[in-house]
Amino acid sequence: MIYGGESFFNFYTFNANNAISLKNITTDWSGEYKSPKGSFKVLHLLDLKLGYKNKNFSIAYILKNSLYIKASKNFSDLLYSVKQSENLDKNRIYNLNFNLDSFATYGIEISKELYKYKQKSFTLSLKGSFSLLKGFFLQNANIKGSAFANNTKDYSFKAIMDYYYSKNYFYNLSVKRPSSIGYNSSFLLEGEFKKYTFKIDFQNLLGYLFWKNAPYSNVHLEAKSNIQSDKKYNPLVYGYEGKRNLKQKISPLVYAKISYNFDNFKLFLKNIKYKSFYLPSFGFEKNFYLWKTSLEYENRFHTLTFFLKRDNFSFTLGLENPNINKSKSITLGINFSHFL
Repeated sequence: MIYGGESFFNFYTFNANNAISLKNITTDWSGEYKSPKGSFKVLHLLDLKLGYKNKNFSIAYILKNSLYIKASKNFSDLLYSVKQSENLDKNRIYNLNFNLDSFATYGIEISKELYKYKQKSFTLSLKGSFSLLKGFFLQNANIKGSAFANNTKDYSFKAIMDYYYSKNYFYNLSVKRPSSIGYNSSFLLEGEFKKYTFKIDFQNLLGYLFWKNAPYSNVHLEAKSNIQSDKKYNPLVYGYEGKRNLKQKISPLVYAKISYNFDNFKLFLKNIKYKSFYLPSFGFEKNFYLWKTSLEYENRFHTLTFFLKRDNFSFTLGLENPNINKSKSITLGINFSHFL
């Protein structure tokens, strides 16, 4: 039995896109659709940790899942029109560029305080973590092509696809799921100066997954006619199918926050950078009796997030729309710990 520390459980997930509700994006794409101003983007982040920690050290079982999609506006416009059997713009040419990067892993993470400096009005600390990982889900695709509306209910398309995967979501092909081993490192810098506090979290600063014999496709996808009423997707596929090793980079995520402490509350600015996403936000923190609360507005996906903490338990919930069935983004976090 380990004494002098505490066991802990941390869970966090953020899910968002800029076109349609999260409820419908994973099913039939029904409901209100907002055509993206630029690219169609989807982001999913999930982190779970279960472990032990003391003042200077922690060890935890971790589960990580990430999904990133960046596609052309035309791609989501066509997909929505086809799924809802809406009339197409006759003779319109749709740009079908599509980029997907996703993985899921589990493993062990060890964290340690590397440096600490403390003076009367200034403190600074640096923590580092290192993880050994086992990957069990892979999606990495790059598609370039175009579609042509033959008439209001029929379209044709051609595309070239470069695709590593554990399950093929683009056409029917059964494969043996690959696995990978890998590593990841992160650093956390925190400080306080008079009434200011700051935090910079460099997550996944250096991390890779090494997939062995991953299913791989370098193929042409082509269909001369797709009648919407048929509800069929059965393209002609030709090219290379095989297996390859893949070195997949775990994309860095940088979290930065600065706060100013007034007498009765705090104001803060925050930003998260992940791939092509910037997620700036601002908010305030205030204590009510034994409860610590905060309210935060994120500007990229317009997510309003409420945070509540008491003792060793905290809860986070954020939505773009108060009606969860219509919301295009959701943040959910649960943390608790128990002294040993």
